[in-house]
Amino acid sequence: MLIHRLLLAALLIIVSAPLALAQDQQQEEKPADQEKKKEKVDPIDFRKLRDALPDDIAMLKRTERQGERMSMGEFHVTVARGEYKLKDAGDDAPSANIEVQDYGAMPDVLEGLTYWTQIEVDREGDDGYQRTVKIKGFPAMEQYRTESRDGEVQALVAERFFVTFNARNVSQEQFEQIVKALPLEKFAELK
Repeated sequence: MLIHRLLLAALLIIVSAPLALAQDQQQEEKPADQEKKKEKVDPIDFRKLRDALPDDIAMLKRTERQGERMSMGEFHVTVARGEYKLKDAGDDAPSANIEVQDYGAMPDVLEGLTYWTQIEVDREGDDGYQRTVKIKGFPAMEQYRTESRDGEVQALVAERFFVTFNARNVSQEQFEQIVKALPLEKFAELK
């Protein structure tokens, strides 16, 4: 957990400095009335974010949930995580985790994390697929790996929440069923 926090702090420093410099350069190049400003908002309390995690996603039941707030100077982010498994199943049974990060105070960092919202990807092969999609109206990057039987979704919800979902030991059909059950709209309602 400490390593995760240190890596996130380092990432924030590395990502924020060039973004701030680029933003300053853009401001010099564009007239003020043409500049599209991103509104910064304080991240919601991580407890609300944690409580919004569903009890189950498709056939998987939540086994654990946690949340935290991390701050460094003007940069603040709240995070909630949930672990999901088949009830009373062994280690090789389907499992998943979901992480929701509120980047309301750092829209430039969020823009860097969700670069894929600006492109279209549709790749498929014997090893699986990767594609940009809409899940319940929200832009997402979805990928599934056939050999390892795992998949990942990254979604941008309400222009502030970065949702990452990982599923393990699932068939492609199970993965797609679980993805359809992701409660992204629940996070969009948070304020």
